[in-house]
Amino acid sequence: MPKLAEINIICQEIGRENVYYEPEILTEVKSDGKKQSKIVVAVYADRNNKDSKSQVSQDTFTDHIYFDVKELYEQAEQSGFPGNYNTENDSEVFGWSSSDSWYLLGNVYYFLLSVYNLIEGGKELSPIIDTKGGTQGKLQFSVGFEIYDTDKNTKLYALEYDSLSDLVGRNLKLIVELKRAQELPEKYTFKTMCKYVYNDCGYETKTVE
Repeated sequence: MPKLAEINIICQEIGRENVYYEPEILTEVKSDGKKQSKIVVAVYADRNNKDSKSQVSQDTFTDHIYFDVKELYEQAEQSGFPGNYNTENDSEVFGWSSSDSWYLLGNVYYFLLSVYNLIEGGKELSPIIDTKGGTQGKLQFSVGFEIYDTDKNTKLYALEYDSLSDLVGRNLKLIVELKRAQELPEKYTFKTMCKYVYNDCGYETKTVE
């Protein structure tokens, strides 16, 4: 892939000589047992550490990363290649924080029985459980409630209610706040993302600081 070679050369010229791209074959096993292979682009933030990499699709590389890196080169060229480059946004520009390359570290579970009984949690600490049942760290979070009347504007006093059964016809706002993640494997501590899933009806992504 000529564009890979070009971008690898550009990375060296703009002070990112450790950044490296190479093609890689990714094999997926479908639900029917059949295997399907496709070519992706492996992204290394440090070419000397091949154990830590991300994978992005060819489309993501050619349509986004390629042009973003070329733009960085043009900016550096106009500035006379100053050498003291701002690397704050490198993870997004060079692609190792792309959503295509996210790695599922594990899941944290909060049982809805607590919600039903309107039990708030200020400093919940739950294990991050991987697909093999192992613990890959811990997540500290809080869960709170706000209760509103039928007009959705009048806030009600939460301690007057014991469970969701007492809230029929009223409105409940569930507030989940991530406090911190700890004891994570070192190679997965960069740009960690979290996906909320509530009752299988939707999610949003947030960055865990």
